[in-house]
Amino acid sequence: MKRRDVLLSAGFAAALSAPAIADTWPDRPVRLVIPWPPGGGNDIVGRIVAERLGQTLGRTVVVENRGGSNGVIGAEVVAKSRPDGYTLMFHSVTSHVVNPVVFPRLPYDTQRDFIPAAILGYSPLAIIVNPALGIRSLAELISRIREAPGTFNYASFGNGSAGHLAGELFKQRLGLDIVHVPYRGGGPALTDTISGAIPMNFAGTNTSASALRGGLVVALAVTGSRRSSILPDVPTVDEAAGLTGFDMGVTYAVWAPAGTPDAIVDRVAAECVKIMRDPVALAPLRENGVEALPPMNAAERAARVARETEVLTRVARESRVQID
Repeated sequence: MKRRDVLLSAGFAAALSAPAIADTWPDRPVRLVIPWPPGGGNDIVGRIVAERLGQTLGRTVVVENRGGSNGVIGAEVVAKSRPDGYTLMFHSVTSHVVNPVVFPRLPYDTQRDFIPAAILGYSPLAIIVNPALGIRSLAELISRIREAPGTFNYASFGNGSAGHLAGELFKQRLGLDIVHVPYRGGGPALTDTISGAIPMNFAGTNTSASALRGGLVVALAVTGSRRSSILPDVPTVDEAAGLTGFDMGVTYAVWAPAGTPDAIVDRVAAECVKIMRDPVALAPLRENGVEALPPMNAAERAARVARETEVLTRVARESRVQID
C-alpha cells in the first residue's frame, strides 16, 4: 500500500508540474537539428520555421545541420539527446518513416524514439531537367527515355528520400528504365542538374524555385495531387502523363525525442500552429512551395505519420528500394 501511495503521489506531482514546465521552457536557446546539408528543401523550410519559432518562444533557435544517410545521422543525434525540449529536429515525415524499410539497420527506433511534435506543411516535388536537353514537356521526356533505355540518370536528394521514391514510382508506373543517382541533399543535386552533369532531377519545389525562375532548369511536372502554388503553370504528373493518383511529396514536421514532457510537446505544437496561421510568417513558406496543413492534435499527428508510413513502405518494398 505504501509503495502504491508513493507512486500515486509521484504521478500527481508530475501532473501538477507539467504546466510549470511549459511555462518556464525555454529558458535558454533551443537546438533544432536539420538532418540534411544546407541548401535543400528541409534546410530552407527548417530555417524559416526556426526563425519564426524563436520569435514566438522569445529564445534563439539555433539550427544545426547534420546531413547524411537520408537523415539518419542527424536523427541519431536527436534520438540520443536529453528529452528536455532543448533539442528538436526538423525532418520530413516522408524520409524519416521510410528509413526503416530502406536501411537494413538503424541506430534508433523510428517509432519508439521520436514524437511528432508538429506537422506543418506539404510540398510536392518538381521533375526538372537541364535546358540543354531541349525537352519542354513530360511527354517528350518519356519518349526520349524510351528511345534510349538505361541511358538516362535521375537525381534525388538521397537514398530513400521522397525524390528517390517518386522516381521509382514514376519508373514503375510507366515501365521506364532510368538509373537513380542519390545525392547528399537537394542543394548538391540541383547544382549538378544546372551544370548538366545529370539530366533530370526529382527536386523539392522549394530547392529549385530560384533556379526555375532564372531559367537554369526546366520544370516538366509536379508530383502532387494538385498543382503547386509557386508553379501554377506546371502540370501534375497525372495531367502530363495520365498517371491517375500519382502523389509523392514532402510532409514537413518538427520532432522531439521520446520522453520529452507532454507540456513541452504541446507548447511546440501550439507555437507551430501560430506560425502557420500568421500570414507574415506563412508568406516565405508559401514562396518556397509549402502549403499549410490544418492544425492537428497528438492523435491526428500520430495518425498522419502512420498513414504515410503505410503508403511509403509499400512503394519502397514494391520498388525494392534497399540501401546497404
